[in-house]
Amino acid sequence: MHGNKLRKRAGWLLTALVFSAVFAYCLWRCWLNGAFLPRWIRWETCRLQDQWDGCEVLLSRRQVTVVREGFSLWTSPKDIQVQDILIFDADNDGEDEMLLLCWKIGRYGPHRPFWVEKDEQKWSQHIFVYEYSQDQISPKWMSSYIGSDVWAMSSNGRPAPYVRLVLTDPQGKETCWRWNSWGFTKE
Repeated sequence: MHGNKLRKRAGWLLTALVFSAVFAYCLWRCWLNGAFLPRWIRWETCRLQDQWDGCEVLLSRRQVTVVREGFSLWTSPKDIQVQDILIFDADNDGEDEMLLLCWKIGRYGPHRPFWVEKDEQKWSQHIFVYEYSQDQISPKWMSSYIGSDVWAMSSNGRPAPYVRLVLTDPQGKETCWRWNSWGFTKE
């Protein structure tokens, strides 16, 4: 009789442990997929056609795909969540770049400042800049954590050398940013 009670308790304990493990795993997966990101984020969906050397650029479900003549040339990394996309001559070189306003886990990535021993393991907002050349999409600049909340981004619409990136925070305040040969500088 006593052995029966022990087996039942062990069964309940095992069930509780399995349930807890499954619940923790589900929470962890939700966190990795961005389920706990701030509610103020405006997740854009758009299709930009013929803006970037005849390519179609699609932003859907927090991921970007670049298509040319029906073939996928590039897809944004799965470990980032893309909030917004912009294509314009961000660095005043006469060629359009693709900018992603995105979220990723960590402030830096594999290459961090020498004084930072370990990257944080929480979500942070970044701006990634990509170039297009001969059907190749390559990273030009991958920002560290930008340090402020950005609700939307746009271009000021001016020609080079007066092109500026305009960032809008959740309260509607705008700031202008100028390309300075390696990243953006706030004006």
